[in-house]
Amino acid sequence: MKELIPYLPYLDEILVMSVYPGKGGQELIYSCIDKIKEIKKYIDEQNLDTFIEADGGINLENIQELKEAGVEIVVAGSAIINASDAKEVITEMKNK
Repeated sequence: MKELIPYLPYLDEILVMSVYPGKGGQELIYSCIDKIKEIKKYIDEQNLDTFIEADGGINLENIQELKEAGVEIVVAGSAIINASDAKEVITEMKNK
């Protein structure tokens, strides 16, 4: 986190990889939630207009926790692609 601080005032968005890049269908690395909370706290304290995006392992079971941590944008590939009704999953994710 401390490496990010000097750059945060200049960034519109921060992408937090919530899986190891490269392979779809991985489970969320839950330790990233603490990182997201820390980043969000700093953004709020400094009154910055920076969005937090999380990519990987996001599904209906964990999206609420990510949103509560401060994520505003998600990349949820497998959860949508593997769903029997992708539109419904997207709607549910938006409403969580």
